[in-house]
Amino acid sequence: MEFNQIYIPFIIIIIALVIYLAIIVFKIKNQKARNKELHRILDDFNAETKENARESIRIICLAVIQDQCELSEGCIRIRNLLEYFPETKFKTEYSVIFKFYEEIKSFATHDNYKNLKLSEQFKQDKQRSKIEGKHEDDFKQSIANLRDYLKTS
Repeated sequence: MEFNQIYIPFIIIIIALVIYLAIIVFKIKNQKARNKELHRILDDFNAETKENARESIRIICLAVIQDQCELSEGCIRIRNLLEYFPETKFKTEYSVIFKFYEEIKSFATHDNYKNLKLSEQFKQDKQRSKIEGKHEDDFKQSIANLRDYLKTS
């Protein structure tokens, strides 16, 4: 009788630990299921975002090719959207996009441009126009290739 009474607290502790362990395992399984669902939702969101970027690039490319959008504005927008397509950074046929962007990224845009003195706006416009002229043909060819690439990828 004494033998059983001595081990009762240990048995209770072991049972409590088993129950606690079962609860933890259950919570981990639930958390894994939630994580899996969140990853699926995030993957769907990323795929949708990438598809939206793809469509935006195609539209901007067409607008630039048809002279409905300034080259520098199109370049900035396309270059930023290409973040969703990192493989394009390493393709030589798109290098002019990145080179052109590097040359114009420091120019003021939107409100910053509006807040410039007229003489500074004129100076930037003149510089921008010169850079656009230097890259126009290669840039338009590059974005035409990019548009075709995005249709098939």
